[in-house]
Amino acid sequence: MIEFTVYKDTLSVDPDSLTNPDIRYLWELDKSKKKDKALKAILYVFFKEDLSNENPLSQIPYYERESDCRLRAFGDPDFEFYSLGDEDWTEAIEMACSSYRLEVADTLKDIYTLDKKMDQLGKMLLKTKPKIIRNEHDTSGKVTYTTNIKIINDALNDIVSIISAKASLVSMHVHGVIPKELRGGLSPLSRGKIKTKS
Repeated sequence: MIEFTVYKDTLSVDPDSLTNPDIRYLWELDKSKKKDKALKAILYVFFKEDLSNENPLSQIPYYERESDCRLRAFGDPDFEFYSLGDEDWTEAIEMACSSYRLEVADTLKDIYTLDKKMDQLGKMLLKTKPKIIRNEHDTSGKVTYTTNIKIINDALNDIVSIISAKASLVSMHVHGVIPKELRGGLSPLSRGKIKTKS
């Protein structure tokens, strides 16, 4: 886990906490004494890939997080990595992101998987508009109507299930228990599929 410290409004990182070799490489790539470039790059990797509650961006959908990560780490939502210098910072940062994602996935892989699935469904819903299509049979002339509402409803139901499952996994990871409200659904009044014997 990367350990950041804030002292007198100055952010620093504990170099000993950089156990991931690709993130450590970012630190070593910056030859300056203050390590400003490395710190910003590592902060970007943390904001983009960390799923813990310590990351303020962890609840933002993954595909919407990019500009916020760049803004918080580099001060510009459109920041380009190549402007960090002659070294190949772009490739180094991408490698660090992939490596950190795999490291995080080892401990929180189920939460990460649910996040990605929710992102995919969210993207699909953004592109899908409700439609009613009129169909006319070639020979009989019979008119029927079809709609994509069922697809949209199914995606929304899946998202609700994923949110419930993710909340349970996060609670289990943080507190070691699944709250009673989440055992059978999102509401204490909703009926769960798991039956318990008394």
